[in-house]
Order: sequence, then structure tokens, then C-alpha cells
Amino acid sequence: MKFTTKNILRETAKQLCLKVRFVDYLLENVYGKLLPRERRILINANKPRYEHVYTLLHEFGHYLLHFKQIKPRRLSPWYLNINWKIEAVADIAAKVRRGVRLAFHSEKGKEWEADLWAMCGFVYLKKFGASTDLAAFLKRHPEKRWIYRLVATTGVYTEIKKPISAGFKLVCKTWRGLLDLLPRLSIPS
Repeated sequence: MKFTTKNILRETAKQLCLKVRFVDYLLENVYGKLLPRERRILINANKPRYEHVYTLLHEFGHYLLHFKQIKPRRLSPWYLNINWKIEAVADIAAKVRRGVRLAFHSEKGKEWEADLWAMCGFVYLKKFGASTDLAAFLKRHPEKRWIYRLVATTGVYTEIKKPISAGFKLVCKTWRGLLDLLPRLSIPS
């Protein structure tokens, strides 16, 4: 683990008022454990360092998403809670709303959210030299590659969204200008 990666993780734990302990008494299939009341994270010391990074980020995600909520989370995104006037759209929104509740508010959904949070953190740490740790983690856990692809795609989208938006606004402005000129260019008969 690079020095900067370690410092970022330590500072994050410090900001969240969490104590991190590396222990060797956890079972082989247990990578880490969050003890929210004690504000402590236990990490299996018998695992490789890239597992330590991911597990720590995963437990940070659990703490932030499920235990330390500044404001209550909505059960579904705002656009699914609109009272749609078109009946077909209202039915679709109701079904998607129910699916979101079932997917993200079960135990499996909470694990998925924490995994997604951890992968976002891992991709962020890649900027600070954790790319070898990320590659080793993905090699050992091929089932996490789709989460990585989702995070990487979202990152690419957010990087290109602003230039695309600026270009679209420029095209719209040009078309509006042309449409404003059309009445003036009318040919008299």
C-alpha cells in the first residue's frame, strides 16, 4: 500500500471518528467487521493489503450509508415519486419504485451499496498510486469487475458531460439565432 493511500485511509477514519484494528482472530472467509456502537472497524490481518484497502472502504461505506445518516434517505429517487398523469408512466414508476425498495433496502442491497461505495473509493485512490492494488483485487475477485465497470463508466460520463452540455447549448443558441433571423429574411412577393 502506497504511503499516500495509507494516509488518505487513516485521515478518512479519523474524520469519521472510527478506530481501525487489524486482528488475526477473524475467520478465513471474513475480511472485516464494522462495530458501529464502538466506532471500530476490525480488519482481518491475514489478508493481502489490497483486501485491507477494499475492506476498509467497504466498512466506511456501511458506516456512512447505514449508520451515520445526516438526513433520512429516500426510499426511491425523486423522479419515481412524481404523481404522473399518464397512467402507463405511473405504472412503470410504481413498479420501478417497488424494485428499488426491494433491491436496496434488504441485507443484500446494503452490501451492494457498500461495495459500490468501496469501489468508488478504490477508483479515487487509483489517482494516488493504488492502481496495482485495484488490479490485484479485481484479479482475485472477478465478480467485482461489473461494479468496477459501472464506476469507471460513471467517471467517464461525468468527465465528458460538461463539454457535451456546452456543445449542445452552443448548437441550441445557434439554432435560436437562425430562427430569429428567418422572419427578417422573408422575401417580398
